[in-house]
Amino acid sequence: MRFVTGVQTCALPISQVLALYTAMMESIEHTLRTTPGDEVQYMSDGAHVANPFLAYGREGESCGRCETPIERFAQSARSTFWCPRCQSGESS
Repeated sequence: MRFVTGVQTCALPISQVLALYTAMMESIEHTLRTTPGDEVQYMSDGAHVANPFLAYGREGESCGRCETPIERFAQSARSTFWCPRCQSGESS
């Protein structure tokens, strides 16, 4: 398991900063378009809330991109879910 720690955005190439910005804006816009009503729904609200995430809460399930099983890492009572193949922490 590899995690990138201590990376500052000022150390990223401008192309990666722009890609990150674009992905964040697309995610926010998608959430606003697809969330019903005016209230924010949280995963912890119960089973009636659909899981929109590709990895969150899907430990052991296949990655939608490469079929590798999703893994979970717990630290300080918080969980992180990721695909060890697609999200290796190495630059592509």
